This record gives sequence, structure tokens and C-alpha cells, in this order.
Amino acid sequence: VMSWRGIEGGIQAAKMGHDVIMTPTSNCYFDYYQGNPEFEPEAGGGFISLKKVYSFNPVPLGLTPFEAKYVLGAQANLWTEYVKTPEHAEYMVLPRMLALAEDVWTQNSKKNWNDFLYRVNQHYKRFDAMKLNYSRGYYGIDFTTLYDSGLKRFKLSFNTERLNPVIHYTLNGNDPDSTSPIYKNPFFIDSMTTIKAGIFENHKLVRNISQEMIHFHKGLAEKILYINSPSAKYQAKGNTTLLDGIFGSTNFLDGKWQGFEGDDFDAIIDLGNPAPVTSVSIHFLQNVNSWIFMPKDVQISVSPDGVEYKPYIVRNDISEKPGKPVIKEFKVSLDTQSVRFIHIKAHNIGSCPPWH
Repeated sequence: VMSWRGIEGGIQAAKMGHDVIMTPTSNCYFDYYQGNPEFEPEAGGGFISLKKVYSFNPVPLGLTPFEAKYVLGAQANLWTEYVKTPEHAEYMVLPRMLALAEDVWTQNSKKNWNDFLYRVNQHYKRFDAMKLNYSRGYYGIDFTTLYDSGLKRFKLSFNTERLNPVIHYTLNGNDPDSTSPIYKNPFFIDSMTTIKAGIFENHKLVRNISQEMIHFHKGLAEKILYINSPSAKYQAKGNTTLLDGIFGSTNFLDGKWQGFEGDDFDAIIDLGNPAPVTSVSIHFLQNVNSWIFMPKDVQISVSPDGVEYKPYIVRNDISEKPGKPVIKEFKVSLDTQSVRFIHIKAHNIGSCPPWH
């Protein structure tokens, strides 16, 4: 059994005693972009970086040792709608195939990302000698935040796919240059901040600047109860995702989106104590080509005690016809109310439209 669209089919097959090859869109589709589309040849709609491939464990959690024996391994997929030459094919699989090779030939507990990066850099020399056309990877920067609810501040760290990069950054919204501070260790921020950072070589920016805005709001790191759980394919960071102060991009594979397949989005946020709230908003992504649609409408209900709720409904006005990915904010203004509980329910369209 080939498990393509996710890992669930592979898990079910292994539990039934069938041999399985894991090849999910989340980590194994090498026709997806591996870097910023602005600087990459045209590719499929998703994004799978070298690090994303390396994070893959072909044997899913939840299988017994006996069931896991049915997982034969993994496979990378390179669909060629956008790949017109052998050189382009080389570019799409190198060096990502090295990461998948290590996924299937090395025990997960013995994998080491930094050590892998060092060895990949050695392979680049071999690729050059063989005159292969390969990607030098993603020059973007991933921002990781950890919220301290006691001190009400974020601990911010930068991660990249480069080996020992020089990263210059700013916190004032301006683009960094070679005179901007150099990132060395995680640091703290305690107010709304726009972070911009880039990798520099020989005092010059390499490719593009990465940007993130940290949003401070009253729901940061508070409790959230999911009436319906996210799809196993789109968990993001679990229960901390929706209240972490970070917005998702138009790339649904950026690790910041939760997806709900078939079910409505339905969750209750508990602020701990009643507090004055002037507005509530939630963002949704639509990417029709990847079967991701806006909800029909979003109901936002607020309550000071969890018993009596005052509902507000925001209807979707984004067309479901094919087009570029789009993000919509569903927002209600409350004219300052005392709120402790916020119940948000977004109604799923159910099935893809007949034309889809």
C-alpha cells in the first residue's frame, strides 16, 4: 500500500498486516517548492524544505513493534508537470534525496540535523565535481517563539538550513543590512514587534529577507478547548497554535496552520478571568487548488461566565473559484465587554463544490 495523501492510510494498512511504503505530501513530494518561490523555478503549490524532509519518520507513532515491521520504507515523488529537463529534475531532488535517504537508513534517535548539514556541504563538492545541477537549499529563516505567561514576554530564536550562517536582523520594521545586529543567541521581546532577518555572506544579503510579526493580545497562551480536533495532517503546534501570537502565511505547509477536514472548527477559549475585550478575530486560509476552502461563516460568541453567550456572525465573502491562496480575517467589534469565554465556530462547506 502506498500512503500518498497522508500517513493515515499507511497506518491502517500496517495494522491490517499489509506491507506499506510511506510517501505523504507532507514530506515526500519533491515537486513542491524547496525555497522562496520568488527565486525558484516554477513548482507544485506546496513547500517542502530540506529540513522538512529530514524531519520525516517513515514509521508513524501509534504502531506496535509488530505492526511497524510492515512499513518497508519511504519514497520521494517527483511529478513533472513543471519539470521539463533532466537538469531541472536534478535540481528538485538534490539535496533533498540525501535527507530522505537518512530518514530511511538511520534510526530516528541517531539523526542529527547540524551534523547532517555539515555532511551535505561536503556533498556539494561532489555534486560540483560531477557537474550536477543542485539546489543550495532554503535561505529563509524560521522564527521560533516561546511565550512566558508569568513575565508576559516571548523568547525568540532563529533557525535556518544554512551551516553556521551570519544573520543580521532588525526589530523596528526596517530591512536589515550588514551593519544591523548579528543574531547569536535567543532573546526576549515584550511588545508588538516586526522582526526582519536575512543571511549575509561577504557582508551582502543572500537572496531574501524573512519577516515575522509578533502579536500581543489577551488570549496569548491561555486555555483552549477543541470541540473538534484538527486533522492529523494539519496539527501545526497543537493546542498552542491558535494563541501563540504568530500568523500563518499563504503557504499551508508553513507549520502555522491547523486544518479541519469534514468537521467544523469549534473551540472555546478561556481567558482565566473576565477582562475588557474590544474585538475578537480569527484568520482562515483558502487554497482551492489544494482543496482548502473558507468556512461558510464564523460565529463568535462571548461570555463573562461560560453560561450566557452573546453571538456574532461573520459571513464569508471570498469566492471559492480557483485563484491564488488568500487569507481572510473574520472579526467582530464588541464595544468593550467584560469577557472570559470566547466560543468560535466556523462552519465547514462539507464537500468540495461539484465543479471542483
